[in-house]
Amino acid sequence: MPLSEDVDLSELSEHELTGGENKNVVQNAARPPLSRGPKGPVTLADFEQAIRMELENKWCDVSLAPVGFTTCPPWRSLGAQGSPRQC
Repeated sequence: MPLSEDVDLSELSEHELTGGENKNVVQNAARPPLSRGPKGPVTLADFEQAIRMELENKWCDVSLAPVGFTTCPPWRSLGAQGSPRQC
């Protein structure tokens, strides 16, 4: 799919995205042009919208995520005959 003349790849590369996030941006940027017609092109506005969507939909700051089990894992929460068990 062709890129519009307004797309500046060096400008787009300034965003701090992982490889997987970049893949998502490219795929999501290609969706609007496909709905406009089979020949594209992908515009800067399409990329900007896809980048905004990717940045806003981040789950959380990974550094804040707890490591390990904070509660009893589900497969250990029930004892014999379905009674609760201490971990």
